[in-house]
Amino acid sequence: MDKLKAMSTFVAIVDQGSLSAAGDKLDRSPAAIVRTLAGLE
Repeated sequence: MDKLKAMSTFVAIVDQGSLSAAGDKLDRSPAAIVRTLAGLE
């Protein structure tokens, strides 16, 4: 997994306030956002 992309996804989640809003901003599905977030754990 690309750690930089995963960390930028995390920042988008925090900035947008929710997983679904981050998915909309990044043009990715909520499931893809969750998988990326889980990879950071």
